[in-house]
Amino acid sequence: MCDVCIFSYINIMSTSRPFDMIMDLNDSKYLWKIAVRITDIWYVQLPPKPGHLEMILMDSKGDRIQVSVRKDQFNEWREHLVESSTYVMHNFNVMHNDIQFKACDHVYRMQFTAGTTLKQREFPDIPEWEYDFKKFGDILDGNGRNDLLIDIIGAFDKVIFSQTQGNLKKVVFSLKDFMYFSSI
Repeated sequence: MCDVCIFSYINIMSTSRPFDMIMDLNDSKYLWKIAVRITDIWYVQLPPKPGHLEMILMDSKGDRIQVSVRKDQFNEWREHLVESSTYVMHNFNVMHNDIQFKACDHVYRMQFTAGTTLKQREFPDIPEWEYDFKKFGDILDGNGRNDLLIDIIGAFDKVIFSQTQGNLKKVVFSLKDFMYFSSI
């Protein structure tokens, strides 16, 4: 009878807790479990500071959050983080999204820690990507936030200005609103 009691206890304890949704992430607790897709990943280098990895995660509801991986943890993670792949993630910091240019409008952002765990797993219900296209007219009229990166569809028109400083190249170019290219 004791063996049955122990088995029942272990069975109850192994029941997995449900996934948290990105829209619910905040800095009120430390134990989060999320199922996400990496929709975008890039490396940021702003000399003289050390570079770091940035990415966008999206859940099954299409909500997104920006994530930072510091330079000291970059080598540990770069082989495991694959754009368009889906993962279960645990043990990360959630903090206010106070960075200068935000890739998501989520109030919070995430940061990997030494204890962050990540396991690749298939989640077909998480979309590949969801866009929120903005109209050129709204942008030109100043309707929007100047600290948030946005999605647009446009056609390259011409280079207006180009400047090289060391390893950095600055290019200013114009786009034509894609809605005028109905034959494409």
